[in-house]
Amino acid sequence: MHRCIGNNTKRLLVLANTADVPEHLGFLKKILRSVDFDFEQDILFATISPEESFNLLNSTLIQDVATLMLFGVPPKCIGLHVYDARRLLVFDRFRVLLAPSLATLVSDAEQKRALWGLLKNAFQI
Repeated sequence: MHRCIGNNTKRLLVLANTADVPEHLGFLKKILRSVDFDFEQDILFATISPEESFNLLNSTLIQDVATLMLFGVPPKCIGLHVYDARRLLVFDRFRVLLAPSLATLVSDAEQKRALWGLLKNAFQI
């Protein structure tokens, strides 16, 4: 996992597939603005390759997180062994929103609509 950036004032950790970020970071910022999150102030952001293995649950990063959003990152990559097709998972200390990769979202209107529905539900917009 690459270095985290952001102030995390709204306790949101966003992990995106490393391959997507150079081309689609602006799109990610637009997604976050749509649910009233400022990229620099409100979130903690890092990239991770799906081939990496990082146990987030044993990390101090998760202590200050209420919501985790994964864009194109399989949950098992960060130590969450979840066998559930739902896109919103709720655990004791935090919830996880699973989203397709940014590259997929940019080009797939149906996936964008599904993500918007998930975000509206999760953040009660």
